[in-house]
Formats: sequence, structure tokens, C-alpha cells
Amino acid sequence: MSDIIRQQIFIKGSAMTRRQDEDEARRREAQRLLDRVAGEGEVIGTSTMARTAARAAERLGRHFSAADADRDGGDAAEVWGTRIGRALALAFVVLLIVWLAGTYL
Repeated sequence: MSDIIRQQIFIKGSAMTRRQDEDEARRREAQRLLDRVAGEGEVIGTSTMARTAARAAERLGRHFSAADADRDGGDAAEVWGTRIGRALALAFVVLLIVWLAGTYL
């Protein structure tokens, strides 16, 4: 009788092990798919707009800090003159837009 009991225990144990292995394999596959979807969703969603806005802000920052004048080996007066000129141009454009909006809208 002990051999029959051992065989039944072995069969039940191996069935449980096989079921646990299958469950674990399904869980790993589901986790892998969820990670992939989360990664792709981030790239496709608002990330494109965020990257574009960050790139534009970076370019504007470099433009108004006169990074191009500094890179060309310009002296400090040239760099500061470029910065001041670009800031005044920005102020002029803003004032022009406000004046045109007030006049024609």
C-alpha cells in the first residue's frame, strides 16, 4: 500500500509542479507584454510632444544666450552685445504683436 500512496503523492506533486510552472510562465509572459506596452505607449503618446517642446526650449535657450557667438571665439563684448540685441528684438516683437492685436482685433 505504501507504494500506491507514494505513486499518488508523486503524481499529485508532479501535477502541481507542472501547473505552477505553467502559471509562472504565463505570469512572466504577461509581465513582459505589460512592460513592452508601457514602454511603447510612452513613446507614442505625449512623449513626442514633450520631446518637441524640450527641443524647442533648448534651441531658444541657446539662441538667446548667444551660444553661437560664444562658440565662434567671440570676445565677451560681442557675446553680451548679441544677447542684448536678441533680447531687444524679442521685446520689440512682443510689443508689435500687442499693438497689432489691440489695433485690429
